[in-house]
Amino acid sequence: MANMADVARRASVSTATVSRVLNGSTLVSKATRERVQRAIADLSYEPNNLGRNMRFRRIHLFGLIVSDIENPFFTAVTRGIEDEARAAGYGVLLCNSDEDPAKEAQYITTLRAERVPGLILAPTGSNMELLRRYSQPGQALVTFGRRVPGLRADFVSTDNAAGARLAVEHFVSTHGYRSIGLVSGPASYSSAAERHASFEATMASFGYTVDPATVVRGDMREQGGFEAANALIKQQALPRALFVVNNLMTLGVLRATRRAGIKVPDDLAIIGFDDVPWAPFLDPPLTVVAQPTNEIGSTAAELLLDHLSGGPTETVRRVLDPALIIRQSCGCR
Repeated sequence: MANMADVARRASVSTATVSRVLNGSTLVSKATRERVQRAIADLSYEPNNLGRNMRFRRIHLFGLIVSDIENPFFTAVTRGIEDEARAAGYGVLLCNSDEDPAKEAQYITTLRAERVPGLILAPTGSNMELLRRYSQPGQALVTFGRRVPGLRADFVSTDNAAGARLAVEHFVSTHGYRSIGLVSGPASYSSAAERHASFEATMASFGYTVDPATVVRGDMREQGGFEAANALIKQQALPRALFVVNNLMTLGVLRATRRAGIKVPDDLAIIGFDDVPWAPFLDPPLTVVAQPTNEIGSTAAELLLDHLSGGPTETVRRVLDPALIIRQSCGCR
């Protein structure tokens, strides 16, 4: 079994540097950190800090890694997880991967080193080998929001296909829009891919062809939505209506349209995915496909706690129903 000295030799660094990487120190450069993490993965090194840190024997804790804590979706899901954990006598260690697979890997490694028995994760990267280790006997793993293909773990999600279908059907059946564009997300994110595929399938079910010029991808953050909308405006490819696959990109789209003098919904109707506290107070109020965020969180926590208490060992997949909340950005008055 590899030890810290083996990792240090493999990465050509000192054991102190390896320790700093494992502890998340900001004093290590990105290049060095990545080299150490590659050495850890190559050697299948698993640090054991139990001897110096016994606190997890005295209190019940599990880990939670979200991909963007600034996104209100993850904030709301975290609240649902925490409420369920607290009711069961557990605390939650919250980590933010910031949509960075390397940072996610570091947190997974640290939580295992501290022998935290359970993990709830909103995946950013695949990190398959590290996650498989969290599926061993005596430990538990639940993912939510995005699937990791091939990973044997419980999973909780909204029905993304149904959500996109609700948006397109409302645009077409209620308002008669035929020119509908899409601000999609990275193809590697299962949630964005499912919403994208359902958008195109629903358009086809109405006999409408999607103009490729009206489909752009963003990075699931506000700036990504802003840049996507600006691309449509500059290419003069702005459709009559636009479906945006997450909340922060919707905010970016609204920022871009306002700057360009485009009126919503008179010039461009918009439906976003994810409800947020500020959506009713925008001008115009934002029509959204809402996810049951609290239920996603409480369900994920229930599944994890069930495994930690010695419950069923088979994997579970829970898909929850979204809801269309109609306000005014879609063209309704």
